[in-house]
Amino acid sequence: MATLKYRNWQFVGLMLLGLGLASACTAPQAPQTEASATPAPQAGGTPAVVETGAPQVADSEISPRVTLATWNLENFFDAVDDPYNDEIVSAREYAEKLGGLSSVLQEVNADIVSVSEVEKGESLAELGRRSGYPYSLVVPGNDRYRGIQVGILSKIPLGPHVSHAKDKLQTEAGKETAFSRDCLEVHFKHPSQLTVLANHFKSKRGGAKSDAQRWAQAKRVREIAQGLANYPLAICGDLNEEPQNKPLHPLLSAPFLTDVLGHMPLEQRRTFFNERYQSALDYIIINDKLKPFLVTGSAKIYSNIPNIERISDHRPVKVEFDFSALPAFAAPSAVESAQEDAAAAAGAAPGIPANPAP
Repeated sequence: MATLKYRNWQFVGLMLLGLGLASACTAPQAPQTEASATPAPQAGGTPAVVETGAPQVADSEISPRVTLATWNLENFFDAVDDPYNDEIVSAREYAEKLGGLSSVLQEVNADIVSVSEVEKGESLAELGRRSGYPYSLVVPGNDRYRGIQVGILSKIPLGPHVSHAKDKLQTEAGKETAFSRDCLEVHFKHPSQLTVLANHFKSKRGGAKSDAQRWAQAKRVREIAQGLANYPLAICGDLNEEPQNKPLHPLLSAPFLTDVLGHMPLEQRRTFFNERYQSALDYIIINDKLKPFLVTGSAKIYSNIPNIERISDHRPVKVEFDFSALPAFAAPSAVESAQEDAAAAAGAAPGIPANPAP
């Protein structure tokens, strides 16, 4: 059915070209900043970049404490029949899903949420509005079959973002592959320069071939993380693998990365539940630049929210960071005192900054 539907769309596209209406099939548009903007469809029917935002937050309102969560929303599809193999829900089912997701997000109450299995940016923006997130971002990835994406909900203004969907990956055997959805790199307008890599690795379906893809994806995320070593970085998402297994070894063996749930016994860190089995699939992994700001004991799996199993087969994971030690959050008197101490040490008069080190 999905194949036939896609071919019909191809045929319509060819007819339009033949009639001289090729301009109707445009390339993806630049990132949009208005929540009301309607994105143009990409090849395969996935939406173009959808980014929503709100007026900038005043510096005095920026908190040094930041909570970060990751959650697989499980099949967050809308009621529109798109030209790919999406799941089509009724308007009532969509409204129920939206309400259920919103209730969980409000319970978790994280400042930033890395999400997966969202179909469209408009849906994520609507979820954000209902749940207290003025900023959201979805960028089309590589899932041309189901059309599910990774994305971001945030109470903190978004900075630049980079899609790694087109990165070329290699398996151990040297076979070229790619991210199943994306590794979406998002920088936040926060004094900490916090950066998140939102991921959703290849599913476990497919045996050894899928294992090889997840290994390649883990290796590439490690490489990206190495390139971002100067930023406080969190790698988030449904990595579709348990921590003791080989596909995640390139990532979890990296000496500069820490799994915030790594201290938990396997049976206590399970985040995926269905009728057949339970697995530890969801992660927040931080680099050495971010690790000093981790609030000890803050890592938590939300397993006991009432009726959450009706909303998603995954459980949210949340952690907290405290950036109070950064100069940007120091009290003015403390900053002035530090400047005077530095001036005195350099032989300058109090109140006059010493020359910066070369």
